[in-house]
Amino acid sequence: MMGIGLLPHAERYQRTTAFIEILKGLWTAEPGTFDFDSPWYHIEGGYIMPQPIQQPHPPIVNAGISEDAKDLVARLCDWAFIGPASIEATGDMTRDFKDRARRYGRTVRCAGYPLVLWRETEVEAEAERRRIIEHMDRVAVENWARGLSLGSGSFDQFTLEMFTLGGGGLPLIGTAEQVALKLKRLYELGMDGVLMSFLSYYEDTIRFGQEIVPLLKQLGVVAK
Repeated sequence: MMGIGLLPHAERYQRTTAFIEILKGLWTAEPGTFDFDSPWYHIEGGYIMPQPIQQPHPPIVNAGISEDAKDLVARLCDWAFIGPASIEATGDMTRDFKDRARRYGRTVRCAGYPLVLWRETEVEAEAERRRIIEHMDRVAVENWARGLSLGSGSFDQFTLEMFTLGGGGLPLIGTAEQVALKLKRLYELGMDGVLMSFLSYYEDTIRFGQEIVPLLKQLGVVAK
């Protein structure tokens, strides 16, 4: 769209690596002393003022589950923002990220972005899911999915239904009790946090606090 060529996937992550190394250097080096050279960026005596109060620096998050993404997170990031294709697929994914980080003497945390949809009964929740799918604009969804997948290694397991329901987020659908148990299962499988999406952001945020947070507390899952 902007006339900028798309670098090969591996090279994009090499450039991202350089970008993060620059961020960390500017955040932590004595102002005016940071030098950096790469095929993409060249800095002499770099500095930022003021530097971050948070030590050693603000957390760095990367979204992606390709091999290049996993290695980048393990070496340089604090959070992996991931989109597993199913609840049970979460365990292998989070374990992989955390094992790789340990090999570098580091720790990382994992966060996901589920679509949370609940109703009084499972039948009502399933009917709402079907209603959304039935109103899918297939051309728009296919175009969007194709754009997201362009040169990416993270979306090959996603379906058009997942893109339609929650923008590729993992659907957690059912009653309040079922959704709470599914969130607990994600936590058990190594998901340290969730950035939830709702059909009605304001109303469902209030409902979530009233109807699901108490259940999560009963289940021993910390909800923030």
